[in-house]
Amino acid sequence: MAPILYVFPPSPAARSVLMTAKAIGLNLQVKPLDFFKGEHLTPEYLEMNPQHTVPTLVDDDGFTFWDSHAINAYLVSRYAKSDDLYPRDIKRRGVVNQRLHFDSGVASTTGSRVIFGILNDSKTSVDQEDVDNVNQVYAWLDEFLKGKLWMAGDSVTIADYNLFASTTNLNIIVPIDAKKYPRVAAWVKKLESRPEAEGNKKGLALLVTMVKSKLSYPPVRAVLMTVEAIGKQLDLKEVNFTSGDHLNLEFLKRESSWAYLDTRYVIMAWLSHTENPSSSTRVGTVCCGLIYKTNTRNRMRRVLIIHLEEFRFEMLARHQVYLSLDQVEPQSISCDQDGSNRRTRYDHSAPVLRTMAPTVYMVHPSPPVRAVLMTAKAIGLELDLKEINLVDGDHLKPEFLKINPQHTVPTLVEENGQVLWDSHAIMTYLVSKYGDKESLYPKDFFKRAVVDQRLHFESGLVFPRVLKIVGPIVRAGKKTIDQEDIDAAHGIYAFLETFLDGKKWIAGSHVTVADYSLISSISTLNVLVNIDEEKFPRVAAWVRKVEGLGEYAANKKGLDIFKEMIRIKMS
Repeated sequence: MAPILYVFPPSPAARSVLMTAKAIGLNLQVKPLDFFKGEHLTPEYLEMNPQHTVPTLVDDDGFTFWDSHAINAYLVSRYAKSDDLYPRDIKRRGVVNQRLHFDSGVASTTGSRVIFGILNDSKTSVDQEDVDNVNQVYAWLDEFLKGKLWMAGDSVTIADYNLFASTTNLNIIVPIDAKKYPRVAAWVKKLESRPEAEGNKKGLALLVTMVKSKLSYPPVRAVLMTVEAIGKQLDLKEVNFTSGDHLNLEFLKRESSWAYLDTRYVIMAWLSHTENPSSSTRVGTVCCGLIYKTNTRNRMRRVLIIHLEEFRFEMLARHQVYLSLDQVEPQSISCDQDGSNRRTRYDHSAPVLRTMAPTVYMVHPSPPVRAVLMTAKAIGLELDLKEINLVDGDHLKPEFLKINPQHTVPTLVEENGQVLWDSHAIMTYLVSKYGDKESLYPKDFFKRAVVDQRLHFESGLVFPRVLKIVGPIVRAGKKTIDQEDIDAAHGIYAFLETFLDGKKWIAGSHVTVADYSLISSISTLNVLVNIDEEKFPRVAAWVRKVEGLGEYAANKKGLDIFKEMIRIKMS
């Protein structure tokens, strides 16, 4: 029996999985859910996926999990004939994982927040600074593609599918400027020409219709909803009332036409009754000169982005704007790329022999840095730690941007010059290359898929919320935490409470890198919004258990610095 995939068709996450399935020739039983009817909130669905997200996969043996990034990795690992889409080589896989977490933590999150805001009518307008920040996402993608054919190297991977789905979402309202971002524009065109892009096309078209109808004049939205309901196609002509397009000769000439219908009510009624074949051509002809989407001055400037206060802080490094202590001397940053072209073959069945410890550029208060340090301590790996001064802008110097154009921490540099950033990608890479504890990142497809899902839960939901709360405190001296953020933190704790039901650790019966990643952010969030032990007893017990691990000391040092910073800032 084919695996079952529950989807909301316009969702970019769902579209990426459909692309992956098509690429590997896997038939899926696709079951669409109607979010507007709350089908993702039914008891039956919540039993499968307590986070009530899409897509959710139910494999032929009943194994159930969610998160598109984890699903894509799992499907390739289990069903693909080759590992091209998700390489087994740990260095190549590390780059793919970094791109996947960039998608879940930045690109996808940016798009989903704004799209949902538009669809539920809470999003109205944005300013030019927001446009600039969206273009920064494109700029990073353009850097990722420098010297590469595809997003993670010279061949297509699942990172291309996830980022393509998210980028085409962003492109709905903030078109990619091909002159500024030529590599991104070329990459999109290349993917659009591939057969698996069909998995993205239909859902994207639905989303375009939904978003544009929401951003158009209310009477036009009513007509477009009617058209969608009866399955008609219209040639939409954008009219700028501010510029007087409705007063030009072309429009006035149409206004006098015998076929002109002048109110939404007449148009809707007429469309609804044109069901026979002879009428359909007339509908198309009439609507071609009839349906004019209107825009006010503000609506002409709508773009896809989230609030500046949230986005600008989130787009910075993984906690790069926390605290850089005055007493810590900034370290010189060595960006020596010697040996970057060397290829070394490793016997993964034997311990890796190395002459130099991997270098990690970091700041102690950063939760992602702390997660990596916990992982290294757990596998007994010595790291050459380079603390950089973010206040002085060490992360923005040319020599650092050369190794990490996203200018984030942690950033790992191997002795042969290979570079990797994003804590999740670094943790899984270190365990795969240097660790002898398979349980930290299991090779078993099922167990690894659950760990991957938890990692993306941290990068896509938990960490962005921490950033949103901390940003105004650090930069603007805010003294209180909004009720919306308190409620969101409680929602995160509630999800974790469900994840831990019947489990000793966050992804099963053994400690994994998911525990390290989540404890770094959850212990930080707990400083801001206390975990209520009565409401979330399993979460509180899990935190205490992790605190009892020897490797937790690597989290405690930076957490204590963070606590003191927040105490000073909010006092």
